Amino acid sequence: MREVDFPTDDGRVLHAYDVGPTGHTDELVVFWQHGTPNTGAPPEPLFEAARSFGIRWIGYDRPSYGGSSPHPAATVASAAADTRRVADQLGVNRFAVFGHSGGAPRALACGALLPNRVVAAVTISGPAPWPADGLDYFKGMSAGSVRELQAAARGRAALTEVLGANEFDPESFTAADYAALEGNWSWFKRIVQAATSNGPDGMVEDNVIAMAPWGFDLREVTAPTLIMHGTDDHMVPSSHGEWLAAHSPAAELRLEQGEGHISVLGSAPSALAWLRQVVTAWPYGAPIVGATAEMSRGVTDSDIALFTEISGDRNPLHYDLDAAKATRFGEIVVQGGVTSAILNAVAAEKLPGPGTVFLNVNWDFRAPVRPGDTITGRVEVTDVRADKPITKLRTSVTRDDGVVALEGTAVCYTMPLSPGAMSVVR
Repeated sequence: MREVDFPTDDGRVLHAYDVGPTGHTDELVVFWQHGTPNTGAPPEPLFEAARSFGIRWIGYDRPSYGGSSPHPAATVASAAADTRRVADQLGVNRFAVFGHSGGAPRALACGALLPNRVVAAVTISGPAPWPADGLDYFKGMSAGSVRELQAAARGRAALTEVLGANEFDPESFTAADYAALEGNWSWFKRIVQAATSNGPDGMVEDNVIAMAPWGFDLREVTAPTLIMHGTDDHMVPSSHGEWLAAHSPAAELRLEQGEGHISVLGSAPSALAWLRQVVTAWPYGAPIVGATAEMSRGVTDSDIALFTEISGDRNPLHYDLDAAKATRFGEIVVQGGVTSAILNAVAAEKLPGPGTVFLNVNWDFRAPVRPGDTITGRVEVTDVRADKPITKLRTSVTRDDGVVALEGTAVCYTMPLSPGAMSVVR
């Protein structure tokens, strides 16, 4: 594993770690956002699983840890800028983020603030922001964790005093946690020792920052996100993970029954598998539920003729004015295919985007469209599958007089395109 120092434009130094290329043609770079108190060395217990998925780990020491300089003005959001700096220095464009414990909010910050770089995010044992509306923040938390976080909310001096006067609360970990620390995750002992060898400054900064405003909105996290939490976590109760998932529109919640703050990492290989699956399904990023897009165009007589040429539809309703006047329409109307075709354009050009085809449509034609009308096609994402590039849409076509001509639903499949094809269609 290579270690390297990078200067920042504000005069600091970031100490970074890179396990190096995997040799996979579809290599996925994952930035490790470390816990508190840790250094940024990527998690050795996950190296073998990562290699099997073609994952290349990169990490860095957050300010005041290891070889990274202090950053007095930092917020949780600052982690996004530092991650971007390291990625730029290493020539990495798009990547996933993976945060444990205190690193979880930093992973979410990257997802929110680097939407064009982050393809997916995983958080494990992550805390909610303080305060969190509707969350009994300290319920189920060990006394030691409560004491430290309440002090952190008061500031650096208060937390420094508490850390100096109190030992680690053994009730913060479960029996399963201690077993993990004696087994596969004994790696943590070395990482924590390295993080605290020069004093508690990194831990103080981490916790004070985490209990201050984070500097971003969880609703801005648009990349697919997996929030994993152990139900027996005494350091950060699983109610925090549930709160994060409820307030992150792109998030999937996975509760690991009976696992604690550390032992839940036994399920981390499944999170890596999820990352690989998501990035394979959505290599350019998945749409998010609630996203919308629309396009408008004018309809003319030539549309009728063109549709007839490709379909053979010569219904008199589209050509014979006298025949059309004798019907409930009272005038020439265009074929339904002309009306619905704008939804093909919206789906393929905008949302979900290039490579999209319809698997299924369920459309009701509510009113006719006439030559001379301007129509607007609109789609809204109602569901996205993480494991396959399948999206459900709510769809409508509206005339310029406000009348809804078509409404219904559609299921889409988005074919992965080569970067060259994407650049052409974009």
